[in-house]
Amino acid sequence: MIFRKTAVFVLAVLLFGCRTSPVPPEVLEAVLQEQDLWRAGASLLAGQEHAAYTRSLNSARRTLDAENLKLGWFRDYGRVRRDFQAALGAGKALGSKVRSIVAVKTSSLAETAAAVRRRLQTLDGLTLALVERGEARKQLAQASILLSEADGLTKQAKFDEAAAKLDSASTLAAQAERSVVSYIARYLDPAQVRAWKNAADETIADSRKRGVTALIVSKLERRLSVYKNGEIIRTYDVGLGFNGLADKRHSGDNATPEGRYTIIRKIPFSLYYMFLLIHHPNGEDS
Repeated sequence: MIFRKTAVFVLAVLLFGCRTSPVPPEVLEAVLQEQDLWRAGASLLAGQEHAAYTRSLNSARRTLDAENLKLGWFRDYGRVRRDFQAALGAGKALGSKVRSIVAVKTSSLAETAAAVRRRLQTLDGLTLALVERGEARKQLAQASILLSEADGLTKQAKFDEAAAKLDSASTLAAQAERSVVSYIARYLDPAQVRAWKNAADETIADSRKRGVTALIVSKLERRLSVYKNGEIIRTYDVGLGFNGLADKRHSGDNATPEGRYTIIRKIPFSLYYMFLLIHHPNGEDS
């Protein structure tokens, strides 16, 4: 009877005195860290460092798996803890590098976007001032959409896609700029400017000689000057059509004609209040 009581006591010691050691908390920390790094795009932004981190984490997990194969009271998670601490350290360094890369790329793309945005704003104001509604306006609208898309991609850390959108927006801005320069090139041509000045001088001289009223319209300045007997008596601001600065080529192109014209009829009531009908086209128009 005594022997039996001793055996029961020893068995109780084995059952209640040798509980399984708990898994180190670093294991769960590593799982959460791995998810954070994946969401941050670590594999894309820092490929080499991410590969080294993955090797460290996989090695720690193999150590854990090997330890878990043992009976509960024989498990020792000391090495498991050390391996996962090493993996967490590698993950922390990787996270720091990713944040640094993200900051640099975000800043760089933000500067590029700001430059493109300034260029678009300048061209937008210029095309509106020139009353240009042609290809340049379409290009500016497309570039503006691409710029917004690039901003969204940057926030998602899709930097390569964002950079591609910005490149396309910049290209469209350059095309719009060339369109605008081409649009106003005639106003920068010395020969054309001299021809316009000569026409204005002849009209003023004719007003002085014949004692009649003459109207001089500067399309670029959007200014109408009234001359009587060769002397300016009043000026007015004027508006142009949607394609007003262009040289008129055909009916319906919305361009304002250029040349010397005679007013052949006054229409006191019209859609535009008072309307002056000019002799256009005349013999000088080709």
